[in-house]
Amino acid sequence: MVETFTEVEYLNILKTFAKPSGACEIEYDSDYRGYNIKDEEENQWLICSTDDTLEIFECPSNSTGLTKIKTLNPLERALGSLSFSVDIAELLDEQINYLDFKCPVARQREGWRLPTKTELQELYQLSQRFKEAFKIDTYMSSECSAPYRNWVLDFSTGEFQDRAVDESHWGVAWVRLVRDK
Repeated sequence: MVETFTEVEYLNILKTFAKPSGACEIEYDSDYRGYNIKDEEENQWLICSTDDTLEIFECPSNSTGLTKIKTLNPLERALGSLSFSVDIAELLDEQINYLDFKCPVARQREGWRLPTKTELQELYQLSQRFKEAFKIDTYMSSECSAPYRNWVLDFSTGEFQDRAVDESHWGVAWVRLVRDK
């Protein structure tokens, strides 16, 4: 099944793999069956969709040729279309509680953070199509319902749970880090 995206989602995909400057213009190119995107510095990209992949080409302002930047598989396409970045390989090896995650050692990757409830809900939606990329368990959000209470999303049911962050067993959840694009 070929996935279709909105223009905003194509821009989000581009921002995941390239760094356009300022506002971008986007238009459909019927010759290439893809979207042509140009930034304020006249840098240009072409995003073409095939049956199961998406290819991103770059055409810098000082060049006339196209250079392939990346070929995306279906999971990468879906993750790239989000309004935030997610490191699919960045699943901590163990479950931890919210208090332990907030300690400095656990936050060594600058710019990466816990997802909001909304972002976690978007990741849950992806998990329904790409089950191999997520554990069927609870994932931690960045939002707290009250002091010493944290919202986690159960990926087996799609429902949020309010958990005490200092409990040794029930307060733990898996972590999938995200960052702003």
